[in-house]
Amino acid sequence: MKPQDALAGLVVRRVGIRLAEDPSDREALRRLLETRVAALGLAEPAEYIALLEERDLTDGELALLVSALSNPHTYFYREHEQLEAVAQVLLQRSGSRSGPMTVWSAGCATGEEAYSLAMVLAHHGVEAEVLGSDMNRGALDVAEEGRYGRWALRRLPEEYRTRYME
Repeated sequence: MKPQDALAGLVVRRVGIRLAEDPSDREALRRLLETRVAALGLAEPAEYIALLEERDLTDGELALLVSALSNPHTYFYREHEQLEAVAQVLLQRSGSRSGPMTVWSAGCATGEEAYSLAMVLAHHGVEAEVLGSDMNRGALDVAEEGRYGRWALRRLPEEYRTRYME
C-alpha cells in the first residue's frame, strides 16, 4: 500500500473525512505527507502515520493535518440558491412548530455559511438557532470572532449587509 493511501485510510478512521481517490488528490496527499515527515524529522512516512495513530484527536499535529485537508474556500451567501431552498423548506415546516428550530451547519469553516443561513432564515421569518461546527479549530476561532473583510461579503446582498452586519 502506498503511504498516501495509508494516510487516507487513517484520516477516514480517525477524523471521518473520506478523501477523493483521483490521482491529483492522491499526489497532493503524497506531497503533504512528504512535507510533514520532513518537518518533523522523521525517517519515513510510516513513522508519521504511526505517530498520528497514537495521538489524541485534539493533538496539534492531527489538527494541522485536518486544517491542510479542509476546504478554506468560503464567503457569505456562497450557495445562495441552496440557502434560499433550505429557507423555503424550513419555512413550510416552521408553521407546525412552537418555538425556534435548531439548524446545524456542519463543516462551517470560518462561519460564513452558518451566518449566511441564519440571515436567510431570519429574512424569511423562520425562527431558528443555527449551530455551526467544523473540525478545524483555527477556522472556528475566526467564526467565533465574527470579523470578516470585504472579500468575504462580495456576494452578500446589500439588504443583508445593512440589516445584519456592523
